[in-house]
Amino acid sequence: MTTRLRQVRKARGWSQLRLAAKSGVPPAHISQAETGRRIPYPCEAERLCAALDYQVLPSDLMEVSDD
Repeated sequence: MTTRLRQVRKARGWSQLRLAAKSGVPPAHISQAETGRRIPYPCEAERLCAALDYQVLPSDLMEVSDD
């Protein structure tokens, strides 16, 4: 299972470190969010969406799929 966050990040060809650098969200928080062990703070989710140029509600990043 993966979150939409991981799907969008990988679709852009970005590593977690690149997303962290672009968003200002710590890499550990991104890793934990992608594996469902942590829900990002609202401000982090907004920064992730902005960095990814992802035009949805920040909460949509945590939707889970069976990929």
